[in-house]
Amino acid sequence: DRLSKILAAAAGLADLDHTRKERKERIVAECNNVRKATQKLLDEYEENGTNPNKNIEIQDMEKRVHIHGDKLQSQLRKAVIDHVSDNFVKTDEPLYCLIDAAMAGKTKDCQAYAGALKGQMEKLCEVARMAVSMSNKEKGKKMALVACDQLEQLCPQVINAAFTLGSRPDSRVAQDNMNVMKDIWLKEVGILTDAVDDITTIDDFLAVSEQHILEDMTRAISALQETPKANHIELDREAGMLGGRVKRVCGVVDGEMDNYTPDNQTVDCKGRCGTLKDKVLPIFQEKVDEIYDKLDKGEIEEVDRMLQNEFIEASRMIFDGVHDLRKSVLKIRKTKGQVANEDAWADVSDFYDTEIESEDDGDSNQQSVMRQLPDEMKEEISEEIRQFKAEKQNFDRNVGCYEENSNEIIIIAKKMCLIMMQMTDFTRGTGPLKTTSDIIQASQLIASYGKKLS
Repeated sequence: DRLSKILAAAAGLADLDHTRKERKERIVAECNNVRKATQKLLDEYEENGTNPNKNIEIQDMEKRVHIHGDKLQSQLRKAVIDHVSDNFVKTDEPLYCLIDAAMAGKTKDCQAYAGALKGQMEKLCEVARMAVSMSNKEKGKKMALVACDQLEQLCPQVINAAFTLGSRPDSRVAQDNMNVMKDIWLKEVGILTDAVDDITTIDDFLAVSEQHILEDMTRAISALQETPKANHIELDREAGMLGGRVKRVCGVVDGEMDNYTPDNQTVDCKGRCGTLKDKVLPIFQEKVDEIYDKLDKGEIEEVDRMLQNEFIEASRMIFDGVHDLRKSVLKIRKTKGQVANEDAWADVSDFYDTEIESEDDGDSNQQSVMRQLPDEMKEEISEEIRQFKAEKQNFDRNVGCYEENSNEIIIIAKKMCLIMMQMTDFTRGTGPLKTTSDIIQASQLIASYGKKLS
């Protein structure tokens, strides 16, 4: 009876509207596996429970039940994190839309945005309570539940303040009241966010966020490649969500590092956050804005191969930054003696599958050829790669003192260096470049960047 209740609760989580299809399928599969493994164990107990010669078989079946139970628990945790990652991002947007409409005296828009704010509050509280149900951190659970209650009581007051301002947008009293309610709302949302972060494991959050960022990028690239005209609205939407996720990841990691005594590892990790948020993300956003403006103004209808590759390079820099940041956090947690989940180190699907397909279909994967080279040639290539990496380290040290945002030459040079690293990875049979056609495209991209430097 208890097992049935657990599986029913798991199925209920899987059936939520915004649970991802792939996650739902995995939860259902693991529920079935747990049910079957438990039934087999019970049948074996009934038939051979008193037979000492069957103890090993019974123990094996017990292990299978535990294994499938752990897998189900992992999928349920990640399902909750799916919802956390999707909803606890850009949390101030509905509020500011409501305030802008109220200040402009647009009462009809106020009605619509009030509904959006109320819907957001309900979803945040629903997700927070799901996280509470999966956690054993009593202090954090209590804080999350209190924050939910506070938001539910506060929401009507914020909406009423907006309606008052909407009916009298020039009233100083209404404006001041709206500002007070805004500050209180943002503070309570921040408290709820911190509480949810506290009761969810950072291992799961970073792994799921990395996967979600990958999905955002894939959809953005698909929008870019739509025919007969690229979908710049979808591109802007996905890029905006991606930027929100990256900032959220950096915020969570910064908060996690504050829990440790500062050392070289934590300082380095915080530095990675700063680089990702303040340097890499603006490069990506700049490329999005460039493509969006050209499409929106009708200057182009299709995004050419060169512009697509530049966008993919900017996307790859984001993904690699998030991936490296996650690995750094896991290493720190391991060093500090905090045990990560067994699947925390697993890589997400290879992002580089979203690269533009080579036109030469006959030019199959030549990485396998590189891997089959004689050992003497592999050693020679490895020596060349070691020398190249040494030069790259010197390059990084030399340009590290420059401010990327104010030095276009440094930005272009770093992009060229990244592409050359991918080309060296190809010689070892690894990396995103799969065929000689990919190498040619990479060379063309380096050449285009070289022209910008001249």
